[in-house]
Amino acid sequence: MPPKRYYKLIILFLVPPLAIYLLFVVFPTAKAFYVSFFDWRGVSRNMTFAGFENYIKLLDDPVMWKALRHNAFFAVAFPIAILVPSVFIALGLSKKIPGSKLYRFVFLIPNMMSVAVVAVLWAFLYEPSLGPINSFFRLLGLDGLARPWLGDPKVALIAIVAPIAWINIGFYVLVIYAGLLNVPQDLYDAAVIDGAGGWEQFRFVTVPLLWEILTIVIIFITVGAINEFSLVLIMTNGGPSRSTELMATYMYKLFLGSKYGYGTAVGVLQFLLSAAVLLVAQRLMRREAIEY
Repeated sequence: MPPKRYYKLIILFLVPPLAIYLLFVVFPTAKAFYVSFFDWRGVSRNMTFAGFENYIKLLDDPVMWKALRHNAFFAVAFPIAILVPSVFIALGLSKKIPGSKLYRFVFLIPNMMSVAVVAVLWAFLYEPSLGPINSFFRLLGLDGLARPWLGDPKVALIAIVAPIAWINIGFYVLVIYAGLLNVPQDLYDAAVIDGAGGWEQFRFVTVPLLWEILTIVIIFITVGAINEFSLVLIMTNGGPSRSTELMATYMYKLFLGSKYGYGTAVGVLQFLLSAAVLLVAQRLMRREAIEY
């Protein structure tokens, strides 16, 4: 324990960040819970208390259920589309291949780009007539695979996964790569002596020693899937026919329609789901740390 004379200094350094946290995180969150119990158009101070009416309406709202299913799809698809490539790219970079520093920078470029730029870029790639993706299929004589990717309700949600993965992979490659640098080479050498092949080394050495990092990455990706908003709003605005509608985009549209009380209830539900996913993921992925 630090000497008592340092307590005042510690408190002095803790008060400013704590005050900022209370002001910009705790207070808005509490305010959101409060507003969700009111019928409010957001243009006046007159707020009509509605109790749990907004939350009851959510249970019978087909758009909300559709948005929730889409977020659930993202919560499953994102860890696969982002984590799996990130792990194998990081493994490749950790082998000290020529130009590995350049590759790390290249993979990080999408993460440094504006979400709006990425959305416009991928919207062009998906463009039905002149887009490179459909042009490539036609060049190969696979005209049947060409389609209006963002205009087809059957594939629009799946098409959104690719740009979101593309913009995020670089960051998680660096996170996992940093973890790999801390894994002692002696453990791999011992595994080779015991006859372990590449897969066995990955399964019994790499994964256990990276488990804490992988847990954090999965939690971040999953919570991000529940809170996804910007890229979907720019690329499809929740369409076509609400086939890419998410909780965040639906909440945004409710706010535009001056349904602030109901929209805030959607936001509160999104917050509670994120918290629940965080707690459940931490419990399911809990494992004793391995010392090395």
